[in-house]
Amino acid sequence: MNSYNSSYNINPSTRIEIYDKLNNLVVTAYGNITTYLEIYENYTYKSFTPVSSGLEVRIYNLNITKQNLIIEEQVVESYSGYLPNNITKITPVYALNDSELVFEKAKLIIPKAGVNVQNVLHCIAWDFANANCSQWEFLDKNNLEGYGENETHIWFNVTDFEAYAGASSQPDLVARNIIFNVSQSGIVENEALMISANISEEAGVDAINVSVLLEIYNYNGTLWILKESKEKIVNISATTYKLVNFTWRAKPGTWRFSITVDPSNEIEETDETNNFNSTTYNVSGWTIYYGFTNGWIAIKDSVGNNFIVWIPLTQQGNLYFSDYDSEYQFAHLMPLNGTNDLEELDKALNMTGFSDSVKALFDKNNDGVADAKACFEIASRVVCDVPIINSTDSNNGNFVTGILWDSADGGDEYNGTQDVVFITKINPNAQGSYGTYDYEIRVPALLRNLKGTNDLIKIFMEVK
Repeated sequence: MNSYNSSYNINPSTRIEIYDKLNNLVVTAYGNITTYLEIYENYTYKSFTPVSSGLEVRIYNLNITKQNLIIEEQVVESYSGYLPNNITKITPVYALNDSELVFEKAKLIIPKAGVNVQNVLHCIAWDFANANCSQWEFLDKNNLEGYGENETHIWFNVTDFEAYAGASSQPDLVARNIIFNVSQSGIVENEALMISANISEEAGVDAINVSVLLEIYNYNGTLWILKESKEKIVNISATTYKLVNFTWRAKPGTWRFSITVDPSNEIEETDETNNFNSTTYNVSGWTIYYGFTNGWIAIKDSVGNNFIVWIPLTQQGNLYFSDYDSEYQFAHLMPLNGTNDLEELDKALNMTGFSDSVKALFDKNNDGVADAKACFEIASRVVCDVPIINSTDSNNGNFVTGILWDSADGGDEYNGTQDVVFITKINPNAQGSYGTYDYEIRVPALLRNLKGTNDLIKIFMEVK
């Protein structure tokens, strides 16, 4: 009977005891024993190795079935061999060569050695010479016969070997992707956007009280600026995934949504490099206005009696959209076509960095000049070189949006401080992207913030 340490040398600290069926001590020694026992009799084999708070083994009803029977055991205090990826720590290991042994069961009492035991590992391919296991299997400790534990030890019964140990497992939490729950037409300003973080556990270990952090950044054309953060605590079962849902009130602009699992590294994991994921999302910076116009002009008295009603045969004229607090006269409106005017307007509207900024839409080839221009008749005055775009992509060119600035506010050209007006021509009963109507115009949502404190849009209609 030989008891080995991790170096495959006899361990002189291990005490070995043999008891007969009446529980009388037959022999005791340290490290190894050579003794005579009666063949076909049952004995109890005990060993105690003083590693940590002590490792004890009791083999019950060990039957001596042959002469020259050899019993080999090994206790590895600090195992350094192969382990599955999700194992954090391991207790001392007990191994027994039971290839020639016949016994009823063995009770193992293994010291925890500071390990928070979550599973019991069973080795089915133990190498005594190298104190290494090449194939471990996980056992649910709650399914082991006689399992128990206290602050210092775990204990359980087994009927076969090669080696056993207690283990602390690590989860592997993965931030897989971010899902935006939106309709096919996309999200618009002030709508509630549900953002789902898809988090999975890949190591087969339950993860409890997992923090999931959502950070929301806005791009200002140069930097990503953190605007908002939200955090939730969830539990994720082994080898499953969970959608962690957040709600965000959409705002115009280019946004980055970043998910971090366990941001404070409170949970030890097998892989700490896959806890982050990030994606961008664009919320349109524009509002589309469309509909019908009524060009009737009526002159009435104080009680509502009509004196004159003028009904044009064909609706003609323009619609003008501006900040509610802007004050301007048609005679002073000029085309926004000066040097860097589009960039300056983006800056004034806080749209720099938007994927659909003014410059991005009106100067798609980025040559510093509006891609298209047109003339508008404004209060009997023809104003040309007005930068334009189609109000929407599917209106067959029936409606365009132009940009003007108020020269009465000073300056030889627009510099970001003057009033700005968006203009479209009335085109009666024309086909637009949303049906047949008289006008369609694309207006920056943030135009309402350009001046003053009234965050509203003002609309004028000029009828000819």
